[in-house]
Amino acid sequence: MLRIIVNSVLACSLLEAGLATAQTAADRPAVEKQIVANEKAIIAAILKNDPKTFHSYGVPDGGALLGDQGPMKGGADFDKIMSQMKTDCTFAKVELAESNFYWFNDMTVVHMFKENMDGTCKGQRLPAAVWSSTVWTNKGGKWLSAFHQETEAVAPPAAAKK
Repeated sequence: MLRIIVNSVLACSLLEAGLATAQTAADRPAVEKQIVANEKAIIAAILKNDPKTFHSYGVPDGGALLGDQGPMKGGADFDKIMSQMKTDCTFAKVELAESNFYWFNDMTVVHMFKENMDGTCKGQRLPAAVWSSTVWTNKGGKWLSAFHQETEAVAPPAAAKK
């Protein structure tokens, strides 16, 4: 009986090891290209006030966002802001630049990038650029945004005079 148990455990271990190696690693360059395209589609959805498209790129619960207005859920909270932006803001340009990726594993990656923009909200000029980061996770073979944050890009302080 002990021999059957040991052989069963050994067989299960070998099977599990085989399955683990049979799973292919993420094609990181292809995933990174897809994520940049997803980020651009999200920005386009925001500019068009298209919550359906916006939410199609996020985790089912809407994820979380952190911006100059503080933390919020990506669902109804952001829908209100998106709708308000449609009436209060105008954008001549929004471009992604300087993409960098930090991989936690083959299922989770952080995309860090700069958004260069030209626009106004409520008559006030928007920052020329913001640094952004989005945590992407692979759910069922689809890369979804789980968390996004933005920080206004500022010039580094001048060097101290000696």
